[in-house]
Amino acid sequence: NLVYRSNILGADQRITNTGGGNTSAKLIETDPLTGEQVEVLWVKGSGGDLRTSKKENFSSLYQGKLQALDDTYQARDDKGYKSAGEDAM
Repeated sequence: NLVYRSNILGADQRITNTGGGNTSAKLIETDPLTGEQVEVLWVKGSGGDLRTSKKENFSSLYQGKLQALDDTYQARDDKGYKSAGEDAM
């Protein structure tokens, strides 16, 4: 599981700094609202120790909603770094 793998990676000081690191995994899970099978991206972002991370340190993001957000952004004329399109996202 992702938490276990993250903890193992975080414990190896040759590859991970204490107090940081990112890990992620894509899983097919049941949406609790619709009962449908959906792709979910679980992410442990920067700023937390991988070695001691727990499930609550990971965010779950619906891949379909992330893709829809990117599609909306790509359709904008005012996209780019520090643009109004980026701010709107």
